[in-house]
Amino acid sequence: MDGDLIDAVNRGNYGWRAANYSQFWGMTLEDGIRHRLGTFRPSPTVMNMNEMHGSKTRHLVLPLPKEPEAEEPKFRAG
Repeated sequence: MDGDLIDAVNRGNYGWRAANYSQFWGMTLEDGIRHRLGTFRPSPTVMNMNEMHGSKTRHLVLPLPKEPEAEEPKFRAG
């Protein structure tokens, strides 16, 4: 892996950092997906979730997320 490339990526502000993980060399994307490489195992509650099917979900409208500062003044910046 090119160290200069890793450094170049890490100069950006992407919310994650690149690193050299040589233990993954030779693996494919399919291997990573199949073995969930680089992730923590989800909780049993999450593992038991299923996708929603049916005509009721077609018109389902989810509420917009709330801004924390609107609910709790202590979350206001400044």
